[in-house]
Amino acid sequence: NQARFGYDLIELGPTLRNIWAVNSPEMSFGGFIGEGESRFGKRFADNLLVQEIEGRLLEDHDSGIKRDLLVIGSRSIDGINYLRENISVDNERPKRIVYIEASERTLYERYKKREGTEISFLDFKDILEKDRKMGVLSIRPHADCVIRNEGRIDDFEFRCVDIHAYLEGDFSPKEGQRSRGKERN
Repeated sequence: NQARFGYDLIELGPTLRNIWAVNSPEMSFGGFIGEGESRFGKRFADNLLVQEIEGRLLEDHDSGIKRDLLVIGSRSIDGINYLRENISVDNERPKRIVYIEASERTLYERYKKREGTEISFLDFKDILEKDRKMGVLSIRPHADCVIRNEGRIDDFEFRCVDIHAYLEGDFSPKEGQRSRGKERN
């Protein structure tokens, strides 16, 4: 999809796990983050992400590319704002928040498929509760657009193209009246 839609992608969770695997594979991921926070402060993980995102933006800048950078996987508006405030490299593209949501049942089925594992629905709800405690629901009110993702992947991709056009201002006046945080079905 990156090549198809013309954007670069950074997934925050896998990015942090890759940094951990390269730098401290002998530790657990939680231990790596915990030790980093005790040595470098509460923003240890956020600062690692700032470095990674800046590195990607510099690569694009040096090659003359001016593409959107899609950053996914943030669990709080505080984390998003921290990234926005601390990334010093500017790709001269708008900074937007698109909130993607789905029912717990849909999230559960997709999680099992993505992770290739069986987990009880109750155990999965515990994972969702951790995300909520981290602040994932705090993002929605700040979103420029909201996408409800319950269907097939091609339906989701269509909605993303629609949202991208909206954010770029390519909609007709009637369609352009969609307001901040307006849900797209």
